[in-house]
Amino acid sequence: MRASFPARVLEPNLQAFHAGRALQAVNLRELPLPTGSPRRYQVEVNAAWCKGRSCGICVRVCPEEILGFGEHDRVTVLDPARCTGCQLCQLLCPDFAVVVREEAVLHG
Repeated sequence: MRASFPARVLEPNLQAFHAGRALQAVNLRELPLPTGSPRRYQVEVNAAWCKGRSCGICVRVCPEEILGFGEHDRVTVLDPARCTGCQLCQLLCPDFAVVVREEAVLHG
């Protein structure tokens, strides 16, 4: 493997890899919540693009477990109020079927 990569990039990448493996897992539910106005997010799943249960990446990566499988084994949003806006589902969807948007908060 070492012969496949230039030496100047191999060592820094190996160091970063080993540093990442040494990190301790963080329980996101134990982190303090930000103060100020609460943000709310809307999660949309394009059923025509979603491979559903045959993929399921977004369901597995959601830290708040707001996604699940619905009709025709397509991904559905189970509890949108719990979305924290991390966008892992959107970023990791290979089919670009998931979109996370921050909802506008009206003060009145």
